Amino acid sequence: MEFDDTLLNDPVKANRLRSYMKYFKWYGARETQNMAYYVGDDAVRNMKYSTCDDIHSLYCE
Repeated sequence: MEFDDTLLNDPVKANRLRSYMKYFKWYGARETQNMAYYVGDDAVRNMKYSTCDDIHSLYCE
C-alpha cells in the first residue's frame, strides 16, 4: 500500500485509501497476509492529528 500527504486535500485519494483498507479488512488480509506500506512525508502523523474527522478516521481504520 502506498500513499502520501496529498490525500489530506484530495477526497478521491482519501476514498481510495479507505476502500483499500475496507477490503483488506473484509477479506482478512490484514490478519493473514504480509503487507508493506510505503508512506511519503508525514502522512500517518498528519492523519492522526487532523482536525478533519474524515481524514482522522483514516488513521483510526
